[in-house]
Amino acid sequence: MRLNVAIGTWGPLRSNSGGPNRVAYDLLRGLLSVGGRRLQLHFVDVGKGVVHALHGLDDLAGFLSQEGSGANRSGLNVSSFVKFWIARMPEERLRSFLVGLAYGVRGSGPSSFSGCWFESGILHLHGIGWRGISSLLALDRRQKIVWTEHSKGSALREWEMLYGTSFVKVWGAKVKDAYEVLLQRADRIIFPSRGALKLFEDYTGWTIPSGRLRIIHNGIEDPLHALLDCSPSVPERGLFVTVAQHVPEKGLDWVLEGLALVKRPWRWVVVGEFTPWTAYLEGLVRRYRLESNVSFVGPLPRRETLAWVARSEAVIHAPRVAVFDLALLEAMALSKPVLATPVGGNVEALGEGYPLFVRAPEQLARFIDDEGSMDLFASAGEGNRKRFVGEYTLSAMVERYLSLYEELC
Repeated sequence: MRLNVAIGTWGPLRSNSGGPNRVAYDLLRGLLSVGGRRLQLHFVDVGKGVVHALHGLDDLAGFLSQEGSGANRSGLNVSSFVKFWIARMPEERLRSFLVGLAYGVRGSGPSSFSGCWFESGILHLHGIGWRGISSLLALDRRQKIVWTEHSKGSALREWEMLYGTSFVKVWGAKVKDAYEVLLQRADRIIFPSRGALKLFEDYTGWTIPSGRLRIIHNGIEDPLHALLDCSPSVPERGLFVTVAQHVPEKGLDWVLEGLALVKRPWRWVVVGEFTPWTAYLEGLVRRYRLESNVSFVGPLPRRETLAWVARSEAVIHAPRVAVFDLALLEAMALSKPVLATPVGGNVEALGEGYPLFVRAPEQLARFIDDEGSMDLFASAGEGNRKRFVGEYTLSAMVERYLSLYEELC
């Protein structure tokens, strides 16, 4: 008997950048590659209220959001953000879908929630959305729920960091209710690192029941496969690259402070989505008179992003808090030395004794200026590649989730 698994996201799948929708896309790719006769897979776009049966890798192509071109420098407009959440599907529509999951209503092709063919099995939700979550309580207990939480301390904390406490007070009640429902209903609650779990529990005050908790590290497809037809990149002396959205927690401001202290020639390329905080970062660049050294290039297609990383002398990944970032795994897979902050998921990914942990701007500058760092950079890069291959490949993540699904059924 084949195991039915539906992977659900709030919004479209993404093959670029990070976040829950990228992890869900990678997981689906991996499951389709190795599942064979073991699985019947579906993709659930909760935002649109649509379920798609998946029969092969080609079925994923139409679900990807447009990536890389036309980056919006104005960042996320708050009024558009609010409109996005208000425009979620009606509660009744999701309820009919979820009841259909429980009782095996059949249909064919891409189906609305009210006509889903998905029978008993597992609904695996990535991230959180507030519309319709309470309907999970309508599901028969034979319908298993897996919830993977990818946020930095919950969606509520991320909203607070971007928009302030007042925004969360006005718009956060439904999200809080959604979390409480999932905490009650989910059969397994997954975090990508113990650092992510601690951040979530510390901020929310909720304790995840140990019997339903699992830590499953993110994994990615080896990025070397995306660069096979490129000529080998020779690291460019003095080129440092960071892949990060422009948000305060990514630490881009203090990286600028450290780079301003570097004495040898250098340049810094930041690949990542523009936000309202971009203007502040550009102000810092002008204050430190680093206009000729720093380039904010916006989001790029994955292949171009990987090419920048491959060319770099080292990657700087210095967030104030870290879950288990895919950008870090990509740098490790490309044998790059990573100047990283010793926080949360960074420590779990790189290891406790990692030699290039950076705790202050002055230490970042010393690592870059010290000629003795070249040998350290080389050995750290080799160690990062070895650690990636041993623990953080896509196949490793897929096998862990397959074991979890089989455990539940």
